[in-house]
Amino acid sequence: MEYNKLTERAQVVILEAENESEKFKHGYVGTEHMLLGILKEDGYSAELLKKYGVASENIITMIQRYLGYGDTKKSDDNILLTPRTKRLVDENHRTKRGRDDM
Repeated sequence: MEYNKLTERAQVVILEAENESEKFKHGYVGTEHMLLGILKEDGYSAELLKKYGVASENIITMIQRYLGYGDTKKSDDNILLTPRTKRLVDENHRTKRGRDDM
């Protein structure tokens, strides 16, 4: 996946998600990290999530409770996405590409 082909907002979300993953030393970017990335990006999606009571603090608490902290340090610039997160990113790419064709 070439991230530079994603929308600028999607790239920001992925970078924020990667930062969140690093804080937890998880060694991967999962949908839980993507959710935090969306909330930090502060776009329409974050606004909608916040409207329905989704807050970063609550997500962080849930990650701490259910997943805890890992022991993996980021070793290089590659972003390891879980299969579910990869599908999410791929769908974003297909959606953007479809809009570019119009």
